[in-house]
Amino acid sequence: MAKTYLFLGTISCLILLAAFSGCTNPDPNPIQPEPPDVDYVNLNPEVTDVGPDASGLPWGLESNWIIPEGRTVTIQPGTKFVFQDSVAVVVEGQLLAQGQINNPIVFTSSKRRPKMGDWRGFELKNGSDHSLFKYCIMTHGALFPIDTISPEAKYYRGMIACSSASPTVNYCVIAHNQNNAVFLFGDCRPVVRYNIFWDNDASAVRADVNVPLAEYYGQEGFLDVSYNCVGENSAISFLMGADTSRWGRNVLVNANRDSVDAFYNIDEPPLFLEENGTAFLLSSCSPCIDAGPRDEDPDADGTRADFGIIPFIQETFNLRGIVGGTLAAGATYLMSCHTKIDSGTTLTIPAGTKIIVDSSRQEYIIEVHGRLVIEGTPENRVRIVALDPERMWGGIRFLGYDTESQPSLLSNVDFVNYRQMNVYRGGVEFVGCRFDSCFEYGMQIETGGTAWEDTVSIRHCRFERTGQYAVHADSCPVTVRNTLITNSRGRGISLRYTREFAAVTNCILRNNATTGLVMDYFCNPTVVNNVFMDNQYYGIEIINNGLPVILNNIVYRNGIYGIYSRLSSSPSLTYNDVYANGSDYMPAGLPHQNSLSQAPLFVSDGDLHLAADSPCRDAGDPRPEYNDGPDNRNDMGAYGGPAGGSGVGPQTARPTGISLVFK
Repeated sequence: MAKTYLFLGTISCLILLAAFSGCTNPDPNPIQPEPPDVDYVNLNPEVTDVGPDASGLPWGLESNWIIPEGRTVTIQPGTKFVFQDSVAVVVEGQLLAQGQINNPIVFTSSKRRPKMGDWRGFELKNGSDHSLFKYCIMTHGALFPIDTISPEAKYYRGMIACSSASPTVNYCVIAHNQNNAVFLFGDCRPVVRYNIFWDNDASAVRADVNVPLAEYYGQEGFLDVSYNCVGENSAISFLMGADTSRWGRNVLVNANRDSVDAFYNIDEPPLFLEENGTAFLLSSCSPCIDAGPRDEDPDADGTRADFGIIPFIQETFNLRGIVGGTLAAGATYLMSCHTKIDSGTTLTIPAGTKIIVDSSRQEYIIEVHGRLVIEGTPENRVRIVALDPERMWGGIRFLGYDTESQPSLLSNVDFVNYRQMNVYRGGVEFVGCRFDSCFEYGMQIETGGTAWEDTVSIRHCRFERTGQYAVHADSCPVTVRNTLITNSRGRGISLRYTREFAAVTNCILRNNATTGLVMDYFCNPTVVNNVFMDNQYYGIEIINNGLPVILNNIVYRNGIYGIYSRLSSSPSLTYNDVYANGSDYMPAGLPHQNSLSQAPLFVSDGDLHLAADSPCRDAGDPRPEYNDGPDNRNDMGAYGGPAGGSGVGPQTARPTGISLVFK
């Protein structure tokens, strides 16, 4: 009985399956699997002049293309070749592959999804001198053979592999290959210049021990491998026989101030516009731009040679690379890369000019080797800002190598949303500048100089929302005068080892997250007629053998201590009003003379001029050199003394009273 039920159940299932199958029609156009290769037109290997096919398809090769001795093959610009597995171009005669700018010749894999080593590359054999590759792209080849003993494996280990052959390879891109970009064996003396060898799974150029190597750039009768970009290959950039000391080791600086080897090769990423580099267009910040020699082979626009297949064309009102001269007054410039002012060169930025920094790829900086002159006015300021308000730009770096140029002078500039300002050159002046929203240092000063002419001068400036400190000076003279420093996330002013010619006068340091003014390690600046107010830690801190002169200041409402002196420091404290701090003095018995401890009575919390009934009026040092004016004794605070009348912070178009808002 059980067998009968099993039989009937099986019959029922078969009937149901047949019924459902009869209701389903087969797809008349089923999806076909994608073929592994692109479409192409087979190349006749006997051809001697090859141009693009009329169909628009590339030429394809399914077996080795042999160019015998005595034959010359010319390839026209814009021609594309695709190669099947393990196929090579064997050149015993002559191959002339000369593309054009914006119309290169392309040699690549036939695969829709290509990979390194899909095909072999070019084998240039004895007698194939004078072959030429210019404005060519070669990718996804240079197959690394499993057989390492055969002549092919020994002599042809690269996309362009030369065995006693000396081709010219200029303005090419050789990338994404499984072996060396260029391999040289035997008596090879090629000319290899202005190329980009990138992302190859070996070296950029490798030479056998028998290849005659030049001892210096320009030496005749030897191979010329110079002015190439060899970044981001998997092996050492150059393996040049038994000597790798001259290739690939940075010993020089090129015209862009980038580090290069003795033959001006750059070992840096080429920085293409597209991350995968499929089009090989140089981005604005590529080190390959203008990286050629000063007086040879200029690009069509007259600038130094660019590396690769397509030279970079700089747009009007774009700043990048080496700059100089005078910008257009009132214009807006896009800064799309690091910008450098070379030694002996001056860049002048007129009033009203705006520079917008594109930091989408990197925080670009202005690097000053020569001189920067910014001519903003109170009515017509210069602004340098980030393109994206959510990002920051890098800042400015003043370097001290050029002792012939005059120091830089920056007047009435707004520096907004930047990382840091570094001053390594003495004598730089900042007048009427605004430093707003700095991530690290509003200004870091380390000039290494000690003479008066090395003094960095900051006058009538304003620092707001800076990082670790607004101004930091180490072992060099600096003067900060008539300047407002507020809302720093760290210190207001930090001085270390500043002895002669250092001064802080007529400044307001308020509402900083730690301390208004810190003087550390043998500091003895002059601190006269300032207001230190509402700083969360200390108004003034003196550490490690400090001997500053501190007079005519108001130190008011600071969180922990008004004036804090420690570690063998002995400040001279006279004619100061120190009041309403967590503790006014630390230690409590810190010596001070002729000082007040009373509310200073400002005009308002946002206007730190003294009210008419302020006890700080005419209460400063009575010596005439500190007078507010003729026969007017010094008023304590930022608006007292001979320079107090000019105000604090940048001048406005109509210099009336300044109303300060503190958050």
